[in-house]
Amino acid sequence: MSMKYDSPLKVFTAILVQLILLTSAGFAGSQVEENRALQSQDKISSSQPSPPAESLAVKASQKKQELMEKSKSPPDTSSSTTVIAYYFHNTHRCRTCLAIERNARDAIQRNFSKEIASGRLKFQPLNMEEKENQHFIKEYQLYSSSLILVRFRNGKQEKWENLQQVWLLVRDVEKFYDYVQKQVARFLEEKS
Repeated sequence: MSMKYDSPLKVFTAILVQLILLTSAGFAGSQVEENRALQSQDKISSSQPSPPAESLAVKASQKKQELMEKSKSPPDTSSSTTVIAYYFHNTHRCRTCLAIERNARDAIQRNFSKEIASGRLKFQPLNMEEKENQHFIKEYQLYSSSLILVRFRNGKQEKWENLQQVWLLVRDVEKFYDYVQKQVARFLEEKS
């Protein structure tokens, strides 16, 4: 089956998708369905005109600016106890890293809506390769994508913990949610 590609970007994307699929053999169970879905998506997107590269660059620049503003302004931690669940990641992320971020965000949003609304809890993904975030690598001893809970009391960092079990539980969503929920609850409830 040969496919017609009308831009080098689509050729590159198709090759990259195939490489990713080949290197993620550990997820073989769903690989066939995902490959079919990607192929059908490619057929749909190849029939639609590509947006001008200039508009893509502008959108990417705006998105990066928004993210930089978020990471530059530290969260307000001056009132009593605040917990931040940082998800640190690299620029290039594998399927597992993306799943950990998605599951962590879901577990926190589903179980702690009141705490999020009140500002006592925040989920914040950060790219640790960006210059303004590189200090976290040393501060939290990061060596790979990590979910880090940090508790602030009266504006000062009091405690942090790397939730390393997320890597072992990523394929069992219920156990993953339970683990994250219990750890976040413990951080919110603990007295020094």
